[in-house]
Formats: sequence, structure tokens, C-alpha cells
Amino acid sequence: MAIIEDIYQLIESECGMNPNKLSPNSDIVDEFCVYGDDFEELMVAYSKQINVNLDTYLWYFHSREEADSPFAFIFPPPDQTVKRIVITPELLLKYANSKAWSINYPEHTLPKRRWDCNSPKK
Repeated sequence: MAIIEDIYQLIESECGMNPNKLSPNSDIVDEFCVYGDDFEELMVAYSKQINVNLDTYLWYFHSREEADSPFAFIFPPPDQTVKRIVITPELLLKYANSKAWSINYPEHTLPKRRWDCNSPKK
């Protein structure tokens, strides 16, 4: 069974963050500016090191993209089309102990194509 210190240690090793500044309810994205590629690397390490199945994880509910698109005001990226769900150490601990990411995301629709970056939806 994981404990909160395991989550703090993971965040420290992946993000270089002082664990003394973390609390169970810290907003990892907004309080510590961990987003985009850095946030993705944290979640991949979380899945591998703590053995959490992230098959149902949807990044755009939790973090913004690494870089802003100059066309975002016309073609909003996925993270700007949904209400953000905050990721905290406490939430990471909850799913670490259940071994599966099981947030029930709200109904939403993404465009079939990203016109702002010329790539198909994954």
C-alpha cells in the first residue's frame, strides 16, 4: 500500500520539487507549474513506478499543453474545451492504492482534427 510520502518522493524525483513544499491538497499544475511534457513525464513515471493503470486517463482534463498555439483563440486545444480536474498528491495516492485511474470524466466531444497543429486526433 502506497503512502503520501511515496507520492511526494515521486514528484520530487520527476519534477525536482522540494517535498517540504507539498501538501496532500497541493495543485501540482497551478501551484508548481508542472504541465505539458513535464506533467506527462510525471504521469508516465507514476504509472510505471507505482504500477497504476492509466488506460482511462485523459491528460487534457488535468494539464495544459506545453506550448501555446497562436491559433488557440480560433481553434481551442483540448484542455481549453473542458473544465480542469485538479491533480493533487492525495488524488495520486488514492489511485495508487486502487492500482487504476478511475475518474469518471464528464461527457465531452473533441474535434476529429486539430486544425491548429495539423494533426489528427489520437
